Amino acid sequence: MHHLRSSMEVIKRHHLVLSFALIVGLIYVGPYLFFAYHLGAGYQGINITRAPDEEGYLTIVNSLARRGIVGDPYIFEYRDLGNNVNYYSIEYFLAATANAFHVMVPDLILGLKFLAPAVLFGVVYLFTLELMGSSGGALFVALLVLLGNEVARTGLAAIPALFSGTVASTDFLTYARPVNPAESSILFFAVLWLILKLYKGERKFGSLPAAAAVGFAVGAMSYIYFYFWAFPLILCGVVLLYDLFTRNKEGAKRFFVALAASAFAAVPFFFNTAALFLAPPANGDFGAPLQKAFTRTHQIIPEKTILLPLVVFAVLYALWKYSKEKWGEEAGRFVKKYAFVALLLITGIIASNEQVITGIEVQQHHFHFYTNIPMLLIAVGIMVYELVRLIPHWWRVTALGGISLFVVTFAIQIQASSYAAWKQDFISYQRYAPVFSWLRLNSGTDTVVYADQTMSEMIPIYTQDYTYGSLHAAAYPVPVVRLEHNYFMTLFLRGVTKDDALVYLSDPEHRNEMGQYIFEGQYWKDMCGSYGCFPDATFKSLVNDYVSFLGNSFETNLKEYKVNYIVWDMANDPEWNLGGYVFLKEVYSGEQIKIFKVN
Repeated sequence: MHHLRSSMEVIKRHHLVLSFALIVGLIYVGPYLFFAYHLGAGYQGINITRAPDEEGYLTIVNSLARRGIVGDPYIFEYRDLGNNVNYYSIEYFLAATANAFHVMVPDLILGLKFLAPAVLFGVVYLFTLELMGSSGGALFVALLVLLGNEVARTGLAAIPALFSGTVASTDFLTYARPVNPAESSILFFAVLWLILKLYKGERKFGSLPAAAAVGFAVGAMSYIYFYFWAFPLILCGVVLLYDLFTRNKEGAKRFFVALAASAFAAVPFFFNTAALFLAPPANGDFGAPLQKAFTRTHQIIPEKTILLPLVVFAVLYALWKYSKEKWGEEAGRFVKKYAFVALLLITGIIASNEQVITGIEVQQHHFHFYTNIPMLLIAVGIMVYELVRLIPHWWRVTALGGISLFVVTFAIQIQASSYAAWKQDFISYQRYAPVFSWLRLNSGTDTVVYADQTMSEMIPIYTQDYTYGSLHAAAYPVPVVRLEHNYFMTLFLRGVTKDDALVYLSDPEHRNEMGQYIFEGQYWKDMCGSYGCFPDATFKSLVNDYVSFLGNSFETNLKEYKVNYIVWDMANDPEWNLGGYVFLKEVYSGEQIKIFKVN
């Protein structure tokens, strides 16, 4: 009874936080629930995805749930090949949860569309409450972080576009993407909260053992998500230098111990990835997919996103130092109170420019979207809140309420626009449900299924099977010759002949597609702007390879790698024309889809 009363007291004290977290969670999960409700009996359990790379994360979790740990969850022959650029800590936990509660992985992730953003809102609230000391300010800033990311991406142009109804999005809100950043951001902001407590050095966080514990927490993030480890690690170094600059010896000691503990905790990560980072540039075999994230450059990235609030901090610092007026006193109060925010922004600049020293750029856009924009929103939110505190109460409430309403409205518009963009596609995908059910019941284990590009992304999510090839398969250490074969099979079934090949693949859309499916594409996109900007010599070689591929029979090419079943979606791929092959036995037919067993 005492515990119940205590819980009720907590709810009463924090009812606004819980209410806002509920609203945020509902905005995130709303399109997915509405989709199932709108379809009624037509809904067959195929959930809307299409947050960036969501299918890839769902495949990993489903693979862990159904097969255990594998090196490659897509391609059978590389299932035991270690992928030393990723650790699947969160994915393994989610897989274990799905098995414990006997739910399909897509359904579990659907529930997390609500739960993860709601919990993250609470964690960001606690972090900003520690920064600001104001529950109202912390609520305002947390709302900006969870719902304002897309406003920060589109800038001031988003305002007239919103009210004219022309905002168009195909990506749902940032934290709709599972695992990274949705679930891992909860741990990321929790670690930032620990670093902030260590920075303040109050109570238990003033000791060296506490510093070691915080350091271990930072090091543990290396097994969660590279970018959410690198940012707090750099932040610890920045705070150490700041403490040395301000002659805070006790603080410097704490952060030296934290950095040492972090390095110790991350030793296995360092050893596992050292060969990858020290390897020569991509060599066209395993290299291109394996090093997809690495661009060799020392170029400076301005990261204008967080330069503006840093400039504001610099101006306020100058006012504090050189102005004797009231504004100087107010500026000094702000700078001293929020020095940690300036350190967060400086960390963002350094994280986005680590390649200046290392010569290896590791997909800087991940820092941009998942660490730097949230830091921008925190800084701007704090500045706006502190500014409106200077005006009368009624105008203060109106200003903060108006900004919050705009952010909420814009977030709903993003969700609605993305829903509209994908609705018809996922209505059509409901007819895949009986196919996936048949495969789950009949395909056994270690089965490989060939299907078109859309279904190949979904088969390893909804079944226990491997797929012959898919877009996300190129993100794993698979030889380019194997990825070529996957794509060439697609071209063959589309009816691209050796006489058509050069013209067909020269089309920019198809060249981009080829670059993405064979080289994963990100390396070339980072280098020169598109998936298809790999060298012309490579392009000519690929065309010649396809012509050679066509020199073999369909049966020979199909059986070069293990294939047990072919799924033919006759509505989407009428040109395949798989009838008449004696080595293919039809074992399922329905909803304009056939399954053939390869004999």
